[in-house]
Amino acid sequence: MSGSFTWQIRAPALIEPACHPCAASSAQLAVTAPQGVAVDHCRRRLCRGPGYARQVASSFCDELLRKGTTTVLTFCAVYPESVDALFEAASARNIRMAAGKVLMGRNAPDALLDTAQSGYEDSKVLLERWRGRGRNLYAITSRFAPTCTPGQLEAAGALRREHPEALMHTHVSENTGEISWVRSLFPERRGYVDVYDHYGLLGPVTASDLRSAPASDPADARVQPIGFRARLHALTVARVVSVPWVKLAENPNASEALVTMLVLRLRPRAQEVDGAGGDGGRDLLEYTESGELINYEAKSFTGRMTSGRRQQVIRSLISTAQHQPDHWDLLVPISPNPGELAWFDSLREEFPFVRDWRGLNWLNQKFAAHQDLIRYALQESGDYILDRIAEARAERDTLLRGIPDLAERYRALQLRAQEISPDYAIRTVLGPDGGTAIHLLPKADNVQGRRPIRFTGRVSFRHNEPQDERRRQQFEDAMRFGGEVELAAANLEELTVDAPSELGISGTFPIESLKIAAHREALDPTMRGQLTIRTPAGIPSASLPVEFTQRTTGFDGGSLYGQDITGFIQIRMRYDRRRGAWSQTLSFAPPEVALPQEMVPVLRFISRALPGQSMELTVHGPTVTQLTAPINHAAVPDSWDTDEAETWADAFDHLATLQRMTGQFFPTPPGYNLKDARDAQTAISLLRGERVAMPNTVVSLGVDRREALDQVSGGRLAFAAKYQAMVVTFGQHQIDLGPGIELMTIDKVLNMREARRALESDGHATVRLRIDRTQPAQRYLGTDLPDPDTRT
Repeated sequence: MSGSFTWQIRAPALIEPACHPCAASSAQLAVTAPQGVAVDHCRRRLCRGPGYARQVASSFCDELLRKGTTTVLTFCAVYPESVDALFEAASARNIRMAAGKVLMGRNAPDALLDTAQSGYEDSKVLLERWRGRGRNLYAITSRFAPTCTPGQLEAAGALRREHPEALMHTHVSENTGEISWVRSLFPERRGYVDVYDHYGLLGPVTASDLRSAPASDPADARVQPIGFRARLHALTVARVVSVPWVKLAENPNASEALVTMLVLRLRPRAQEVDGAGGDGGRDLLEYTESGELINYEAKSFTGRMTSGRRQQVIRSLISTAQHQPDHWDLLVPISPNPGELAWFDSLREEFPFVRDWRGLNWLNQKFAAHQDLIRYALQESGDYILDRIAEARAERDTLLRGIPDLAERYRALQLRAQEISPDYAIRTVLGPDGGTAIHLLPKADNVQGRRPIRFTGRVSFRHNEPQDERRRQQFEDAMRFGGEVELAAANLEELTVDAPSELGISGTFPIESLKIAAHREALDPTMRGQLTIRTPAGIPSASLPVEFTQRTTGFDGGSLYGQDITGFIQIRMRYDRRRGAWSQTLSFAPPEVALPQEMVPVLRFISRALPGQSMELTVHGPTVTQLTAPINHAAVPDSWDTDEAETWADAFDHLATLQRMTGQFFPTPPGYNLKDARDAQTAISLLRGERVAMPNTVVSLGVDRREALDQVSGGRLAFAAKYQAMVVTFGQHQIDLGPGIELMTIDKVLNMREARRALESDGHATVRLRIDRTQPAQRYLGTDLPDPDTRT
């Protein structure tokens, strides 16, 4: 065998974790630089010019590839032009470039300085321009602590909190002199690394050019736990969630639905639209606060953007162009190569609204912050299943620490349960019978993209059966307006549930009973207004302030739920969209404990809410809204007579007035009745100085002397009884009205013979005296007895 051979080594591409593109062409600059000007100073100033920046970036990237380096972490210059030039050059060569504009505000030549505000604003624009484009990674880049003002470090921390997906790149511990310098600039901090930690610049996506820091410096001890490697150049990046794009591509609908849910999570104003049009994708649109229309196109492609796939994208653009969007983004799990990126850029010639290719790197970074969205794609993972088995075994172990163990494991299970579905939160309730109730609640942050749970079944009701007729009406009302109804087994056949697969509840089931309850949405803010009853002539007869706190919706309208200011009347206002009319239902539920004055306006109101009247709701807000509905049913309880509410309103009003006059306030006692109300009315008259006629017709008098009995038997007799205190009692409460007098005129003794015998045998007798009907007994407050001659 003869011939010549060229030996080649095939090896993986190299990663460069720390370099400086502005350091290119040093020899040339050393010759041409003005005398006394530092070469590095001149290099960085030249990088400000777009032309020279592109030249340096192009040469730098070519040299990287010539050396077999395809992944790089690097510093740019302080000028935004240097960042654009580097990312453009890297994208054209499909290099994975992690870089960013340098933030530097002191201890450097003036031409190389920026401010905290300008650095923040420039970095934010560059980050949003380049993140996720091609294989680019943006790194928020504080040059290092000695050349950054505290304001710049704070601004870098703020930018990082706004964009947690971005890298953080800086430099630490070049030598002992640098460490001492940092200590002099930041004496309040414990060490070099603590400066970065204080401003929120450390974390799992922090990269640092960490040189040979002395072991005595606290940096060494603190760097290791956060992912740095001491005395080495290290690049640590966030753990990227491995979304099984290739497997998902076997079911394009699942892949595109996953991306759709991500966009809806990231862009709350976005909404999914019907993308059926032959382009094989899924469309979303967003109207921004500034009025711009953005279209997002999700594709399930993996691998490369073939000619057939490019035609699908063009068909999507043709369809999108009809809506005249301001921007259009392609979301597809493919990192474009230079040829694909050039093709994508060429689309702007015909479709100027084309904006960004959001590729594999961008999608994976976003899903890293929203892992619940991809959980269902990982359910078949062997590692995941083994983890769940381990958890199940742990739950069967003894709770050695008692309640703390129970609380910790219950919390862990609840948190795990929230990962089951991206659309529904899960709550479990253990009932008194030992049964477990599972509640599925929609997650508020995924309203537009939520996949519904559908129930399909047949419901039947028997005619001429009063209970079933009522149930049928409740069912129709619940469907049309939102409400509650409970159906029995006789009303139900098998029920089919169609739910997102990760919930595991789909199927067909026999049903013993079914309760349907519309979700009552809390009104925030609540709706306040005035409820007024008007006569047929339009005259208001009663009103109450009301507040509506909840609402439900149905197929044909909805309902508002609220109460009056006392909480004694529950109100439901229902809107029938089909008829364009309102109706109302009032229910009166008096509390067990209430002051009488609280009951009066409520009872007056329901006493006037009679059929034939109308009810008007006036809603207060930026504009006044009035809704009127006829009253078809009385608001009083079914067991009450029509005028009973008015009677009770008077009864409570008497007790309320008495309490106000005496200053003694107490809840209406249990068993308060109309006799109590008359006693209260009598007490009011006495307090007003009036003489009150008593209803008594017979009075009993005790005697223990014969002379007294003879005096009583002498015919008509007028006498006065003097009381030290007149007391009126309501349940356990007594009201002392003060001393009083009671006047009586007797015209006949009813039991004289029996009284004489009792006096002779027992020394005491009770005489029953009849009061003269022409002169009823009277009471009044005071201590002065009347002149006998003035008694009439």
